[in-house]
Amino acid sequence: MRKKQEAQSPASPIKKVPQKKRVKKNPGTGGAPSIEYTEEMGKHICDLVAKSTTSLENICKANPNIPSPDTIYTWRLRNKGFSEDYLQAKREQAFLYQEETIHIANDDSRDFYIDKDGSLKPNPVAVARDGLKIKTRNFHAGKLLPKIYGDRAGEDIVAQNSALAETVALLQSQLAATKELNKAHEKEY
Repeated sequence: MRKKQEAQSPASPIKKVPQKKRVKKNPGTGGAPSIEYTEEMGKHICDLVAKSTTSLENICKANPNIPSPDTIYTWRLRNKGFSEDYLQAKREQAFLYQEETIHIANDDSRDFYIDKDGSLKPNPVAVARDGLKIKTRNFHAGKLLPKIYGDRAGEDIVAQNSALAETVALLQSQLAATKELNKAHEKEY
């Protein structure tokens, strides 16, 4: 309380300086400032997403005529039609990810290098990096289209959930029968 009074007293060296209102910009994310959603813009964004394997942030940087990623995320939350179109565009990306994995796996141009003695040497760093690229693309494709590119563990979980649901249904019917028996026994006593 005392500090607050000191700061507000006229003799205090601490003076409040009114801050200027800042215009909210989208620094570093690229894209145009926040704009209103139009169906035409939504379709354009979805086309760009579906035809690229780069991030939304990079798409916005490369296309200054579209809004920032934050604006696009807001549109997805507020516009069900755009959200569905965007999701379909992301699913289309899964096919591109898989195409890229084939290209990366087939490209052996960096698997070896020539050292200072002129000998051909394996390049484990490049091979490991390509492996990481392939795993990352497979992961994203599996998340976007799990029935096509997902792992078998997902199918096992579905089977387990189905078996669990059957068990729960059986237990519920047994519980109902037990309650009926208990009611019948209560009437007898």
